[in-house]
Amino acid sequence: MSNYVNVVGYQLEKVHTGVIKWCLESQGKLTNIQAEIFDNLYSRIGKVTPFDKDEVQKVNCTPEYSFGRKVRIDLLIEIVTTSSSHYISCEMKVDSDPYQEQLDQIVNRVTQEFPDAESSEYILVLLGSSVVMRNIGDNHKLFNVISNRDLIDVFSNAQNESYIISEWIDALVEEVKREECILTNFNHISGKGLWEKSEHIALGYRPYFSTYYYLYSEMRKSSSMQDSWCIYSGGNNPVMNLSSHWKAINNFEFYWEFNYLEFCFKVHIDKNKMSHDALNALRDLLYPVLEKISYKGFPSQKRYGDWNTIFKWKFDVSEQSHQEIFDIIENKILPIYEEITNVAIDVLQNNQSDALHSAFLV
Repeated sequence: MSNYVNVVGYQLEKVHTGVIKWCLESQGKLTNIQAEIFDNLYSRIGKVTPFDKDEVQKVNCTPEYSFGRKVRIDLLIEIVTTSSSHYISCEMKVDSDPYQEQLDQIVNRVTQEFPDAESSEYILVLLGSSVVMRNIGDNHKLFNVISNRDLIDVFSNAQNESYIISEWIDALVEEVKREECILTNFNHISGKGLWEKSEHIALGYRPYFSTYYYLYSEMRKSSSMQDSWCIYSGGNNPVMNLSSHWKAINNFEFYWEFNYLEFCFKVHIDKNKMSHDALNALRDLLYPVLEKISYKGFPSQKRYGDWNTIFKWKFDVSEQSHQEIFDIIENKILPIYEEITNVAIDVLQNNQSDALHSAFLV
């Protein structure tokens, strides 16, 4: 591991913003390489470079540009020309998902802070496994998403300028290869123990979440509902959630998701409106329905929280193809959903359980 990016840590956003700053910052005219990078960057987001190379007087790059205590931009690029200023606001995520509120706040503050800017662009840089995650932020109307591959293309002609750029690009290329080789690599990890951090690290993954994010991204390609599977962190586990199958029934909200490689049927509750006894009563009523599924699953522990697992099914990608996994989910497990929700509705309508009946009341 001689590459300085990997030594310091690929996951550290400051490494990437620092390299971009080092490449682009200038206290005078742009070099030909810098001008080419800007042209590549604007082209990548579907825009024409809004200034000529000879107009630029300086470029200021400020990592972690702060608007007070609450709003900060990972990298603010200011291009000062003879007649005006242009801004590029870069928010960067490595192995994590962006949030709509955060991106909205950046746009609002930049608009207020630089009202006289001739142009202002917003770029969401998704590095590492962030590139395969699908969450609310990557569809923000003003942010243009660029990835590991995009950065390689944008900066490729500058890699001979310094080892700072060349080793950074090498690290980006290595990350792309980790994404592309996830199936082979995951089977290797599976054979030696999924919970051995050293095995993940030896293959270049940041344990354990990023390995699963890449695996999930490959898995969902075999689903007929590919665009409905959203990848993100569940706090304690990597998650691939079936966003199209959330159902709210009074104080219950049912949903389905992968936690690691267990496919889970879950319920979201408001603990102020639903007791532990009521949740367990719901579980007991649903178990007979869930146990009818021909692919054998098992009840979860009867824990009590805002987000609760009712039932789960284990899969093994080293022994089951992705197509086989989704055939089971889509043809054997999910068809029972209507019967599950009917049980919940019947509880309310027919008062089958006093505990559950009170829990359903708004």
